[in-house]
Amino acid sequence: MWNGRYRRRRAIGSGGMGTVFLAEDTRLGRDVAVKTVKSDHLEASQRDTVVARFRREARTAAATEHPNLPVVYDAGLDDEDDLYLVMEHIKGVSLDGPVDEGEPLPAVDVMAIGMQAAAALDALHSHGIVHRDVKPANLLLNEKGTVKVVDFGIATDTEGRTTRLTRTGFEPGTPEYQAPELLHGQRPEPRSDLYALGAVLYELATGAPLFAEAPSLYEVQRAHSETSPRRLDHPGLNALIANGLLRKSPSDRPATARDVYLRFRDLFTATDPAPETERLYGNPTLPLLIPSTPPTAVPMAPRILARNDGDRSAAADKAYREGDYRKALAEYRNLAEELEDTDPPAAFTARVRSVESLHRLGQAAVALQALESLVSQRRSQAPADESVLRAMLLYGRYLHSAGRTSEARRWHEATAAEAETLLGPGHPVTVEARNALAVPLPAGTPQDAHPPKARQ
Repeated sequence: MWNGRYRRRRAIGSGGMGTVFLAEDTRLGRDVAVKTVKSDHLEASQRDTVVARFRREARTAAATEHPNLPVVYDAGLDDEDDLYLVMEHIKGVSLDGPVDEGEPLPAVDVMAIGMQAAAALDALHSHGIVHRDVKPANLLLNEKGTVKVVDFGIATDTEGRTTRLTRTGFEPGTPEYQAPELLHGQRPEPRSDLYALGAVLYELATGAPLFAEAPSLYEVQRAHSETSPRRLDHPGLNALIANGLLRKSPSDRPATARDVYLRFRDLFTATDPAPETERLYGNPTLPLLIPSTPPTAVPMAPRILARNDGDRSAAADKAYREGDYRKALAEYRNLAEELEDTDPPAAFTARVRSVESLHRLGQAAVALQALESLVSQRRSQAPADESVLRAMLLYGRYLHSAGRTSEARRWHEATAAEAETLLGPGHPVTVEARNALAVPLPAGTPQDAHPPKARQ
């Protein structure tokens, strides 16, 4: 047990610097991940300095709060003077899984993963931390589609002061994903992380590692320094990854992770949602299609058109009525982002409308999951009101259309009871919920809360 609080369960990972354990936080009753670094991995002559730096960087990591980074809870020395770091336990899969399948991911998935990972790197870089080991194994994807960038064991600050948590002579990082300047012994910088991200995304987009044809690790490293990657089939990904992130000179790459995030965002927004398929991993587009909160701390780019909220709402409603659901999805999503800080209830309504647009685009499963998340989060933030109850009613309809009729009935019963208490027995929401119980909708034909008009 660490600090008399974290009870060890089992090892869930290991590497050159230590072991990661699944543990129980006995005080709060939750699972945590505890990363340990054995004392004999530290250089004795600099032990005090290393411990002090470890603690400082643990504090920095704890302060770097971001939805795409694991939460750091605690750090210290155990009874054997081994370093330990207590973090959020992420229930998900590493991108090693999709990579090992050897099949390219849909382009929109690559964009979504790149967008989320770039947002995490921007948060790290803004706190003076260079990751230095961005690779598929250090990108985790949970069941909700959120990407988490993990493992800062060899992170360094932007002044080049690496935390010495490695054995003497051990070269930190993974050569297959290292930027050319690091292979040449130069100091790591934020754009070194961007190159590594490019190598990961190239692998996801093609189903094969960058320079997979090289016969040895030496030849792979040489190719990273001298050989241009093959062209990607998708023009937008090719421009940003092969001809951007993977440029040999750091000065030729995008300037910052923030720039990378914004460019991926523009690509993603202009791309149709991928067809619904069974994934062996979470859907990384989900947090971006219908974000319950803004998906990243990175500021959004200036709007192309300066319009007030009423104009944007009218444009979104018009696109929806005319059956242009892709445009409506983008308009409602942008409207929600603009209203998030000034009018949360209106932002919630816009997000619900974006869910309806997504459902009309044939993304029924994604819409159902997104609506459940929206309702759950909104109810945790404020008392239920008419907009929440309408969203609950819509969720029941979507459940029924998915063939989950018993769940739909329970949902309508709860909605009807709550609406009657809050709004009264004669309110339209209460009546609709009661009617849904009395005459169930035919499976497969959900009615949106805002049905469109037929095209002329």
